[in-house]
Amino acid sequence: MASRPPAKRKYREFYQCDADVVGTNSLICEAEIILMIKEVFSALNIQDYMIKINHRGILSGLAEIANTREKRILLVCRHR
Repeated sequence: MASRPPAKRKYREFYQCDADVVGTNSLICEAEIILMIKEVFSALNIQDYMIKINHRGILSGLAEIANTREKRILLVCRHR
């Protein structure tokens, strides 16, 4: 079977790093992980990046703060 070239914007090799939080339900940990990513990228001199957050609990919290129904805020936050 012949090897096909990778699809557009796909690569065959990548490096992966993982960070986990154990023992708490606090959303503060989510913010700490984002801060950790920012600090690591800064130390590696990586400046052009985007951090995307996809967490239903955070979206529900935004809906609560905005005083709107959760279904409505989730419709607004969907990305296509």
